[in-house]
Amino acid sequence: MLVIHCTSVAASIADANACEICGHASRKNRSLWNTSSIIFLFMTTLVTGAFGCVGAGVIRGLLAAGERPVVLDLDDDPWRVRMIAGLDAPSRVVSVRGDVTDRAILGRVVREHGVRRLIHLAAWQIPLCRQDKHGRLDARELT
Repeated sequence: MLVIHCTSVAASIADANACEICGHASRKNRSLWNTSSIIFLFMTTLVTGAFGCVGAGVIRGLLAAGERPVVLDLDDDPWRVRMIAGLDAPSRVVSVRGDVTDRAILGRVVREHGVRRLIHLAAWQIPLCRQDKHGRLDARELT
């Protein structure tokens, strides 16, 4: 599995030992869409936090490259997918509702969809972090 932005999420996936750690593509001054050493065509990509600002751009890029990404987010509303990538996007994006802290969901999504690449973008925004200092510490540790 290829991991872009490696975090503890990769360690929660059953075949984490098969991961090739690439870190942030931006640190290497590479484009995710034009770098043959990072992106392999027709490799299933799981994007966590896909409905955030950065995630939306990643989804548009994957779709433009002809891929059919799998997205994991707390929301699975098809309207959001349409707003990100166009009216026909829900038919080209597999959307799974779930929390990145739920290892069972992560494992199921990886197995069911044959995920070989993970782009981890799920994170809490600052106001939410300030409101809940103790209840979701595990989510802050993961992201």
